[in-house]
Amino acid sequence: MPKVFISYRREDSQDVTGRIYDRLTRSVSPGDIFRDIDSIPAGMDFRRVLEDAVGRSDVVLVVIGPRWVSAADEQGKRRLENSSDFVRIEVEAALRRGIPIIPVSVSNAALPVDSDLPETMKDLAFRNGRSVRPDPDFHNDMARLIRDIEAVVPGMAASVAGGTALRSPALVFATAVIVIASVLYLLLKRPDGNARPAVEGPRSSQAGDRRVRPTATVQQQPAGAAVVPAPGSVTPQAPSVAPRPSPTSETPPEVLEGNVVADLRPSRPTAPAVQSQLGPKAEDLVILQGILADGAGFKAIVNDEVVGKGETVAGVMVVRITSREVTFLHGGRRFVKRLEP
Repeated sequence: MPKVFISYRREDSQDVTGRIYDRLTRSVSPGDIFRDIDSIPAGMDFRRVLEDAVGRSDVVLVVIGPRWVSAADEQGKRRLENSSDFVRIEVEAALRRGIPIIPVSVSNAALPVDSDLPETMKDLAFRNGRSVRPDPDFHNDMARLIRDIEAVVPGMAASVAGGTALRSPALVFATAVIVIASVLYLLLKRPDGNARPAVEGPRSSQAGDRRVRPTATVQQQPAGAAVVPAPGSVTPQAPSVAPRPSPTSETPPEVLEGNVVADLRPSRPTAPAVQSQLGPKAEDLVILQGILADGAGFKAIVNDEVVGKGETVAGVMVVRITSREVTFLHGGRRFVKRLEP
């Protein structure tokens, strides 16, 4: 974020400088704009503080009103002739450090010429300046000034269309949500996350024969029962009988391989059962990738989508979201997906 230093005289241009500041805060964070001696802590050498503030700036705006050159102290001496004058310290610091300076004429004031300035400030007279006029020209002049600052400081977010800045609270919030969601998605896509590993070519299981069957969804039959075809359907030919695993044995998950389902379940010699034709389980239709908190509660990142309670993704409805888990409803049955710790 660019840092802008505003140099001005209170008795010369305080009101219009305040308006310029307010317009700049729509394109630059207020914390990155230094404009007033009230920012100087008590007990500090104001000369050192001013020079350091100028040195941390990317651009210096010198607001020049009708009394900027002629402003005098109680003895009638021009303030510019005093080496301790705030404005003189600020301008000299910027000139010494080579920081870009933009003179800004306000209230129809003429910009100073070199004969109006002390020797150490004469280079200011050769800096190209801008005018900021009262309404109805104020916003157009400020848009032009912001374009000048953007040209001097690449990357500054500014808008010149009707005086509307590109930055807004809604845009900042949306950007933050997108960044957080992207980070969570990348973390959860690691091999130890919820993402399903890809299957590379045919594999075989030493625990039993590997059988491939088409992904047709039918009602699963009990062990030992034959598949009853639906009216009008053709009974598939089963080349072999797939033995079912023991109820106590661990059943490996089915993995998708193109348009077929690879059955990696181990087999043992038990009573034969006709192999049922199963589609993907409801739990496999959704992948929980993250949970986001917003002002209204929680939202979940599922299958690369941000969804809330009552919304549907991949034909599965989200019925409850907490900080660590999401409850889904599919086919009248509920199941829970939890984030990995």
